[in-house]
Amino acid sequence: MTRWLLIPITLASCIVAYDYHFNPTGWYDLSLFFLPLTMLLTILLLRRLPDDAIKTPHVENWQPFTRWQTILPIVGVLCFMVIAQVQGTFPLVLSSLFGMHHAHQFTLFMIGIGLIIWSMTGGFSLANGWRQFRTWTHEPDAKWLLLFIIMGLIVRTIALESTIHYYTDETNFATAVTRLRIQPNVQIMNNIGPVANFTWLYSYFQYYYTELFGATLANLRGLSVIIGVLTIPATYGLGRWAFSQRVGLLASFLLTFYLPHIHYSRLAMNNIADPLLGVMTIILLWRGLQTHSRRSFAWAGVFLGLTSYFYEGGRLLYPALIIGWLVIYALIHNGVGSKRGLGVFFATTALIASGFYLSLAVWGFGNVAPRLLQQRVADEFWAEVFTSPDTFKQVLRYFDERLNPAYFHIMSQPDGSGFYYSREVGLILPHFLPFMLIGLGVAFFHWRRLGLILPLAIALTVLGNSLITWNNWTPRFVVLFPILVLLIALGIDTIYRGISMHWFKGDVAQRIFRRTGIALLLLMGILQIGYYFGVMLPDYNVAIRLEIDDQDAGHRAQVLSPDTEIYVFPIHDKYHLDVGAVQDYERQLISVEVIAVGEFDFTTLDPKASHPYAFFVVPNDTDTLKTLRQLFGNRLTGPQWSPYNVPLSRQFALYQVEPDG
Repeated sequence: MTRWLLIPITLASCIVAYDYHFNPTGWYDLSLFFLPLTMLLTILLLRRLPDDAIKTPHVENWQPFTRWQTILPIVGVLCFMVIAQVQGTFPLVLSSLFGMHHAHQFTLFMIGIGLIIWSMTGGFSLANGWRQFRTWTHEPDAKWLLLFIIMGLIVRTIALESTIHYYTDETNFATAVTRLRIQPNVQIMNNIGPVANFTWLYSYFQYYYTELFGATLANLRGLSVIIGVLTIPATYGLGRWAFSQRVGLLASFLLTFYLPHIHYSRLAMNNIADPLLGVMTIILLWRGLQTHSRRSFAWAGVFLGLTSYFYEGGRLLYPALIIGWLVIYALIHNGVGSKRGLGVFFATTALIASGFYLSLAVWGFGNVAPRLLQQRVADEFWAEVFTSPDTFKQVLRYFDERLNPAYFHIMSQPDGSGFYYSREVGLILPHFLPFMLIGLGVAFFHWRRLGLILPLAIALTVLGNSLITWNNWTPRFVVLFPILVLLIALGIDTIYRGISMHWFKGDVAQRIFRRTGIALLLLMGILQIGYYFGVMLPDYNVAIRLEIDDQDAGHRAQVLSPDTEIYVFPIHDKYHLDVGAVQDYERQLISVEVIAVGEFDFTTLDPKASHPYAFFVVPNDTDTLKTLRQLFGNRLTGPQWSPYNVPLSRQFALYQVEPDG
């Protein structure tokens, strides 16, 4: 009976995957039946498989607070209050500190964070931590995890600048680094820009990184690489502690080669911080509920509190996810078991996040989600939904226009912007989608443990994005990456266990099957990397350049003679701000003038000038080229093309004129 359940599970999940990928608009026909069938069959299979033995952690004795540990958090909050009172347009109390250098603000912030962490966690011992690390390195998992970390680092750093030689939304962060360099009184708890509604904390680490290693595009992205790689062992910890060692290793391996995570680990955007903070929160909170450890509860609160300082997605999703899951957990278990621990968790979260919210209160932004407020669905839509007499029709409209695009971007459909991720695939590749659907069944099967938090995270993310106009843009789903990978790992592990137990009996057969599975996973990872660098990135390089790349022109200008008078002639003067921001950040010495060709007065050019000229012209702009030839004759040389990884269809043609005589 058990072995034959594998066949309908596989067929049902593949039918749903096919329907999602090739027929998303007609998913009501098949998926509404086969998706719950897949989960039901998965649960039936798991009831017949022996559950992985998870070692129950030792329940720790409660560590009471000392007198100093109750005083130090107050000092930490006072540090935050000092920072907060200099964030507005005028001083509140300490007028002499208004205009404080951002380095002093950052120092106070780190002192406040450090004091709160030290007091709430009970302190930490480097010697004890090193001893525990040495013990763990002797476990069989350690060498595999280290290998995954190394592989993850390689695929996230190889050709980090040259593969995408273009500042996308990274211009906001480049501009923030430049301002920190030249503007001493930056208020680091305010938004870094009118569109980038998050604090300067991520940019501040980028600022130090680029000051140490150089102001290049690769170094601006370096912090994202580090955070992305750290998420690999964090995902391993979540899979191991919540399910099994095998699931933990499998999830960390899959994240190593998970294309969306690789992509956002290679961009200088703070979205990549959210998955690390969220996973660490879930791990440590779960550990605290099992061990009643004050230290685990406190560290969970630290990571949840830190989500307030980065991208808005983590700030909104993870608190709602944790609270919602805790309510469900308490209902299931008739309480959570450690009320003191949860008190420490919520208190630590509030203390860590208070630096942001105190500053928010002073500055008066009015809400904690300005980006959501700016890009929310128009009020007219909701008015029609709630006032229409045809309720069923409006519910279907809400599903079709608001929920489905977000849901299908997770399952199969490409990024709706055509700018932030691939135009060809969704967040889950088609060959992984059946395993992910089976993984959902596994998560529901483990509803008394941590399983329910996985589908709950997906539901809340889809629901939150349904409130936004552009509800299928990838940056708003980065918070889910480890969750999706863990679900895929659960599905693969379940199928592996079912097949190995009932079709491959005996040590030799088990060994052959296990090694074959490992080889297939490695091959799949290699093929995905080949697809990313060989297919996805070349297309992405075209998609992100909506017009001819004037940033590339700014880079190419830096190899010209310093006395060259340089003009960039786009059809529309749309990206001048980006060129200037890039030049300021990289400390480029040779300036360029970007001006729409229709607005430029060519009579201002001197054919007999004693300095050279350089003109970046749109290749098919024959009128501009004809005008330049009339002015300079045979002295106009070109065209020359970019040495960088820029599609030929997105390059300016460079023409040069040497000085007369």
